[in-house]
Amino acid sequence: MKKDSLQKIWKSETFLDSIDKKNNRFKPFDLLTGYTWQNSYERRTLSFPGALQWVQFNTVQGLVFDVNPEWTHYTERSVKYWKVGGNINYGFAEKRLRGAIELERKFESINYSTLRISGGVNPVQFSDQNPISAALNTSYTLFGKRNYMKLYEKTFVRAEWRQFAAPWLHIRAAAEWAERNWLDNNTDFTWSKKEDRVYTPNYPVQPEPADQSFPGIFTLNAELRFRIGQTYSTYPYYRSYDESKWPDIYLRYRKAIPGVGGSTADFDFAQLQISKNNISWGLVGYSNLNVSAGAFLRKSALGFMDLYHPRGNQTLLANPQDYNRSFFMLPYYAYSTDQPFVQAHWQHHLQGWLFDKIPGIRKLNMKEVIGANFYYTDRPSSDPTFTRDLPYWELNFGLENIGFGVFRLFRVDVVAGFYGGAYEKTGVILGIAL
Repeated sequence: MKKDSLQKIWKSETFLDSIDKKNNRFKPFDLLTGYTWQNSYERRTLSFPGALQWVQFNTVQGLVFDVNPEWTHYTERSVKYWKVGGNINYGFAEKRLRGAIELERKFESINYSTLRISGGVNPVQFSDQNPISAALNTSYTLFGKRNYMKLYEKTFVRAEWRQFAAPWLHIRAAAEWAERNWLDNNTDFTWSKKEDRVYTPNYPVQPEPADQSFPGIFTLNAELRFRIGQTYSTYPYYRSYDESKWPDIYLRYRKAIPGVGGSTADFDFAQLQISKNNISWGLVGYSNLNVSAGAFLRKSALGFMDLYHPRGNQTLLANPQDYNRSFFMLPYYAYSTDQPFVQAHWQHHLQGWLFDKIPGIRKLNMKEVIGANFYYTDRPSSDPTFTRDLPYWELNFGLENIGFGVFRLFRVDVVAGFYGGAYEKTGVILGIAL
């Protein structure tokens, strides 16, 4: 009885409002880190990112304010929700205001049926994998005079549906119409004192093409994820899906249909991906593996952004969460392709198997990582800055769990890159969530 009485008090509007009143107080530091207002009794939240996220800089827009508010309303048991988000984007050098809005509805938590509708106008990267973050590009642009982020303007409307069609099959289907427009650099501002450096034009590869137009596009997209041996636990209002000991298998298909709303892009693209994390090797740690292959089945008309772009990196920083699908030192766009391709990523976490045997080193609690990445397509580099022929592969040895106390956010890797059988270079990559 006493426990039931306490539960009623803890769920009462008066008690929850008193907690919210304290937590909702705005503090000056929230300007940097972000602010969230919530009404716990009615299960509503409104959040705004901090200035560390929405203040950016790039050579197309100059100083950028990109604010992404989000409002969410959950049902009583949090098995359904309404979510409204979007962004307001203003570039001061470009003197252009843009924005987008997104509405998402989760209908239930058994099959996790979810509808998302979005639309607007935004500058976006040529690769939809967003290979360089806004924060990292800002730093490299202002301090190093390197404008790696390449943008075009996208006006779009998109609808997406996702759900579990069966416990072992998750589906994602989407339709999108978009108009894509060329963008030029509008500023050469930098804090860098390196006068020998100049910004490159706002196109992924050099020299820029004479035709500065992109085809409009209407696409149908489908993704099927198969998970063999999928198990789950069912509760009155939701279902919890477990990891499987078998790899996930993804089939993706993207079809561009000309003639819809002025669209002219016309192609079919298919991709197969097999991935598995946490492959146990017992006392020797665990591995993450990701292998994929794909091809354009038809390619009558497509823009540069429609090519397949392996996720590269040309900086000294990276995000370890992306290491199972990205390369440490492959150029961002030089080897983008409309030809069949294959790539593979393997990272093995030794979990102290070597260093824990060394008394002095063991106290630092650092963990060893080894890995390899591979990419091949039958297409030469489209950027004269990079002239080596594929395949490209790289080997890495790293240390993770670097830091102090509970703040162990860093990873450092020494990476050797090769084209074919020829050694290219060695680099050091610092990993941190960006």
